[in-house]
Amino acid sequence: PLHTVDWFNERGVELKTEADNRMFPITDESHTIINCFQDEVDKLGVEVKLGSSVDSLSLDGNSFKVYINEVDHVYDHVIVAAGGSPKLKGFDWLKELGHEINTPVPSLFTFNMPNEHTADLMGVVAPNAKVKVQGTKIQQEGPLLFTHWGMSGPAVLKTSAWGARTLSEMNYEFSTSVNWTGFENEELIREALQKIKSQQHKKKIANANPFESVTSRLWSYILKRATVDETIIWAECPKKL
Repeated sequence: PLHTVDWFNERGVELKTEADNRMFPITDESHTIINCFQDEVDKLGVEVKLGSSVDSLSLDGNSFKVYINEVDHVYDHVIVAAGGSPKLKGFDWLKELGHEINTPVPSLFTFNMPNEHTADLMGVVAPNAKVKVQGTKIQQEGPLLFTHWGMSGPAVLKTSAWGARTLSEMNYEFSTSVNWTGFENEELIREALQKIKSQQHKKKIANANPFESVTSRLWSYILKRATVDETIIWAECPKKL
């Protein structure tokens, strides 16, 4: 939010926005933010209790009673930053305060592809991939990384994050379609294929890749998945590609 950017700028911390809208200090150093917060803590006289554990949290009239290291503390306001919990029961202590808790589901996970031979593609990056979960409106784009078990990278992680609940409801069994080319639509992709077919018609299809963002290993994989013989020339390329 703009007011957050202004808050950091007022304290001498300049931020930048990444392509996926995440924000970082221009120094790319986490200590820039840590030092900023520490300076603010010192300026406001905030007491920091290290090595302390919160044993319980309860309402005490209009205040909150926090039991820290076997000692009661009373506060007007409490901000809870306890992280997540893989099970709903882990939030019972917050539910007892009257909060409504949504069932937690995994987020930011890679896509396992047991029926695909992706080990040969391990380490290959598609810099401008568009990932869509078929049968849903879930779609994200960005760099995609192949691993020995499937796909990862920002495009996949964002897809898993924004589609976390939908994918959970699908029991994590789903199909994806991926645009590897960086082109906006199928029409532009077909134009690129027709162009190379016309200009490089005598070259082997495996040696004349029409897409700059598709590596040779990925291009070979695409041809195999499309059951296209890599040894043929572009003039003999079937229309189904």
